Amino acid sequence: MLKGKKFNIWVKLLFIIVQASFLLAYAWKGQWEWGVLSVMVATTLLLIWAYLHYHIHDIGLKLKPTLIAGVSLIAGSFITFALQVELGLSAVLASSAVGILAYLVYKISKDTNNIHIAAYCGSFIGMTSMIRATDYFTLILASVLGACVYIFARNVFNGVGGKLGSIAFISICLTLYFLL
Repeated sequence: MLKGKKFNIWVKLLFIIVQASFLLAYAWKGQWEWGVLSVMVATTLLLIWAYLHYHIHDIGLKLKPTLIAGVSLIAGSFITFALQVELGLSAVLASSAVGILAYLVYKISKDTNNIHIAAYCGSFIGMTSMIRATDYFTLILASVLGACVYIFARNVFNGVGGKLGSIAFISICLTLYFLL
């Protein structure tokens, strides 16, 4: 298991690679809008600087809470997607319903592992447009990748807004990259 400085380096390297891959994907498309590209490069450089100066505290992986978080994320994405496909709810309503349900389960069970946060992250994955994710196989792959990223980044950028949405975005992008 990676601890201390090695853990920090690998997590930071992962985030830098993901950010750089989005920049390269934009450049690869050949749509060179210099204003947008320069903002993206500046943002990437600022993020790399922030990653290098941010210390991540490793709390270690415990098997049971890790599995529960992964299953909660996958369940949240499936329920959200099913509410959209089967019941015709909008993505926002389906995600908010899953968020409320996850919070109620959290309050009733007095869970200390914060599984409601993982389920809410999964609901963002489940909000994926049905134009992009046309079947449940795509959702399975995105959910499993999302669970892996969520578990790996569980202690990164705590208190920073947008973490769950970013995890969902990364998992959907990786899924579509693998499927296309």
